[in-house]
Amino acid sequence: MNWKKIKKPDPFDVALWGFAVTFLIAVVYFFQLRAMLESNEINRESLQSVQRAYISRKAISQEIITEHTASDKNRVLKFEAHFENTGNTPALQIDSYVGGGIIATPTYITQEQFIGKQHNPVRSVIGPHSPLILGETSVPLSFFSVEKIVPGQPQQFSSKTFGIWGWVIYRDAFPKTKIHVTEFCEVVTNIIANHPLFPISIRATLKDCPVHNCADEQCDDYKELVEAVTASRPTPAP
Repeated sequence: MNWKKIKKPDPFDVALWGFAVTFLIAVVYFFQLRAMLESNEINRESLQSVQRAYISRKAISQEIITEHTASDKNRVLKFEAHFENTGNTPALQIDSYVGGGIIATPTYITQEQFIGKQHNPVRSVIGPHSPLILGETSVPLSFFSVEKIVPGQPQQFSSKTFGIWGWVIYRDAFPKTKIHVTEFCEVVTNIIANHPLFPISIRATLKDCPVHNCADEQCDDYKELVEAVTASRPTPAP
């Protein structure tokens, strides 16, 4: 073989081909890395969605109590909001509010009414699968004209409606996640007395409002509520 006839490769061509091969390898690694990061993100979100704290409504309990004052005593219908952390991790930094009052219609609750004026932490931590009583609100039975109730027949109201509403905001145990929100709203549709001689038998029938029964960013006022509550928290001491 005549080695002198073999042409030496051009250094520029060698460099160009080397750059092309390196570029192709880099592109392959880039897409592999992006696929791996996307897979890790999907796995992380899946883990959080399964394990995260989730405070959900369990029930709105009610009972008749007698409030004694210096001059009189009144029978009151007290409502209490029961919730539970149904998640597998603790709920942290909890704030909540429960309110009640007369509303014009089930859809007309002012945002000032709903958010409330005082935001007090319930407790710092709610463990997984643990109950939570958000708070209570009450209304005098005289509001419903109970003396006119016929036992066994519901008394319905059209001119004025009593509503019970509230919210809880909290964080989960995972870092860099958004604040969570759970809202509820109920209205009294009628009052039923099972027996005329036992006022304890008087019960209210509740119905969901068409608004404020939601969680997280499904709530139309999510951003407004979170900003209002977090702004009212005291600044930690340095």
